[in-house]
Amino acid sequence: MQDTFRNRPTKILAGINPVLLVAALLFQPGLSAEDAAQAPAIIQELENEVARLKEKIKSLENENDVLRAKAQGSDLIKVKAQVQELVKSLRGNRTDRFKARQELCKIGRPAVPALIEGVRSSHPFVTQTSIQTLGDIGDTSAIPALLEVLAGPNTDLAADSNRALGKITRQYFGIIGLDESADERKEVIEKWQAWWKENEGK
Repeated sequence: MQDTFRNRPTKILAGINPVLLVAALLFQPGLSAEDAAQAPAIIQELENEVARLKEKIKSLENENDVLRAKAQGSDLIKVKAQVQELVKSLRGNRTDRFKARQELCKIGRPAVPALIEGVRSSHPFVTQTSIQTLGDIGDTSAIPALLEVLAGPNTDLAADSNRALGKITRQYFGIIGLDESADERKEVIEKWQAWWKENEGK
């Protein structure tokens, strides 16, 4: 049932004043004193009918909300299945990875949990492309996983993580992956960790 149908009857009924309606009818020419005497009963009958119709509309609205929730749940299941297949595609060749990355970026936030799992994958292509895609999506829930990679032993993945963190947060604490010294890399990592400790939950 369309929202336009759901909302309009409620607004119309909310504006009905049975007393005024009956008063308008009683002032019509040709009505007898007997008709006027029956006015209270007519008013009560109209009030009961309006209340009944309001309850009916409320019931239909609740039913529509349940149907919508079921539809959304079904869509979410489909999206999750699609995301899982796309993450699997990150194991493929460069073209497959590029296409999967584009689709995952279009899906956006619903793809983030699977991509966080991808960051922790043992497959290097999955890890690398998951990191890059999380940077493109820009959701802060990915930061802890990216910080783990940043502090890990793989310099290439740490460099990808550093760039992804920069995209997500718009912060810059130095470069990783360009022959920097161990102390310079450690300094970048510590700055990121300190920043996240201060800003987590904001």
